[in-house]
Amino acid sequence: MAVSSKYISALINHLNVRDFGAVGNGIADDTAALQAVLNLGGHIVMPDGLYKTTAPLLFKSNTRFVGEARGAGARIIPTYSGAGYPLTIDEPSAGAWIYDLEIEKIHVDASFWTGTATHVVNIDNFFTGSVKHVTVDSCPAAKRCFRVGKTNDITLYEIKVFGNAGTPVVGIEITSVNGPVNGLRLIAPDVEVCDTGILFTGTTNRITCDVITSYFEECDIYIDWDSANVESRLAILGGNMIQRALSTGVKIRQSNCSVIGLATNSAGTYSVDIDGAATSRNCHVIGGNLRAAVRDTARLLSTNTTGNAAGSKTFDPGSLADGVQQLTDVTAPGAAVGSFAQASFTNDLLGIDLHAHVSAADTVRCVFQNETGGTLDLASGTLAVRVTR
Repeated sequence: MAVSSKYISALINHLNVRDFGAVGNGIADDTAALQAVLNLGGHIVMPDGLYKTTAPLLFKSNTRFVGEARGAGARIIPTYSGAGYPLTIDEPSAGAWIYDLEIEKIHVDASFWTGTATHVVNIDNFFTGSVKHVTVDSCPAAKRCFRVGKTNDITLYEIKVFGNAGTPVVGIEITSVNGPVNGLRLIAPDVEVCDTGILFTGTTNRITCDVITSYFEECDIYIDWDSANVESRLAILGGNMIQRALSTGVKIRQSNCSVIGLATNSAGTYSVDIDGAATSRNCHVIGGNLRAAVRDTARLLSTNTTGNAAGSKTFDPGSLADGVQQLTDVTAPGAAVGSFAQASFTNDLLGIDLHAHVSAADTVRCVFQNETGGTLDLASGTLAVRVTR
């Protein structure tokens, strides 16, 4: 008796979506075939191809769903205009969870999706699992590419999000509106061309989240959960880069936020903006290389900021007689009085002493002091300053 390939796949603990009728040519509607295999759960393999869908795909517990990621990869192309999230990781039954689910190496092309839902990938009521190497690109205007809601012990690893230039898009929304977000780990995300790279929102339900080694380009990070929940905590840790932020690299409006090892390049008005009066307590900005200022509107004692500020200008010290000094100011956004300042000059100082100190916010005063016993005339050069906050 012949045994179908579907059951042969099942016998070796791998279900292939092609065995359930998925074509993957970008023309045939693969929705029913994909949902049929998702309903079975287990280890599911999606070979390279373009999988057109005309309805949401609903993921189940006890599933490992993996794209083969050869060539162009396994791509899901939602094309419908109705309700529902194209990729839905959620258990709608009251008090129930999706658990032990892993999704890997899937690419969602949202350029043909005109649905009414607000998110491309929706994650809610998810208990223990991971989403790894999943990409969402061409996210439509006013949508969220990823939404993470009520979760417990979840890892999002190397997810990638690409918005559309000139359209307001949120790359990743993390929200506690439907319940607490506990122990979320967002590792090495790459979010590009979104107005807001990550948006943290919520109610009195807590959010505890670590963002580690992230990359953001042409987008900002905005933190605005409910101030009534003192248990919420966010740590943006180590090796985080924001390239060409649109306005503010990281805007913090709530408590218990740590930004450690952040680098910003052309970070708009501020690299970090702590703004929320008495709600922004126990916030820390430590280390990193910040190209624009750190603003602390609340001026709270419990808010600590450290890092680097820098500036430079062309300057000609002129002729200095023995015992005479020349003063000049260099703008260094983010410099604060009391910080450690250094100065350098591109030309040979010929024995003239050069000192620097922060004389006012964003301002470094440099002093050229001639104590050589004779008159010296330095040529024009570049005067650079560096401030450690």
